[in-house]
Amino acid sequence: MTHIKLDFVALFIFALSGASSALSKDGSLAFIGNITSSTCCVSVNGGNANTSINLGTYYLSNFPYKGAMATPIPFTISLINCKPAVAKVAIIFDGTADSNDHSVFTNVKTGINASRGTGVRLYNDGADSSDISPHGISAFYSVLNNSVTLPFTVRVTSTANNVTSGILQADTDFTISYQ
Repeated sequence: MTHIKLDFVALFIFALSGASSALSKDGSLAFIGNITSSTCCVSVNGGNANTSINLGTYYLSNFPYKGAMATPIPFTISLINCKPAVAKVAIIFDGTADSNDHSVFTNVKTGINASRGTGVRLYNDGADSSDISPHGISAFYSVLNNSVTLPFTVRVTSTANNVTSGILQADTDFTISYQ
């Protein structure tokens, strides 16, 4: 074991001594972060923060043209036990945009069992009912008594004139923006 360690150290020193004359600056990196004490406990529809929203089952006839949408499905993201410094929050939704409509979260399923020409639209619910595109941010909501529930709706939508039957799954990671 000692012999292997010595060989590694010797090889490492040799590699550094030969490479030192060839080093030059090819670029630079800036590592930027945010340190915050303003956090909250997160739940989706009263459960775990990592969950699925059931979109239901639809007929092809529900999507006769590009842009046709199914009935809205409500869901909530609740924040509880927020630090007193948290005044407002919003949610940033990451995900992949559909190639035919960049305001729609794409169907990530592929293969023979995947629906084609479908995706998911995400909306603020309540006073501000605007849509939220992939990598977009929701409306800001005020935190009262260290908690807040953010209402949203999701709608299955067609992103092409010809929709095929199959499985639809649109994924998004979300991040809380604190103010």
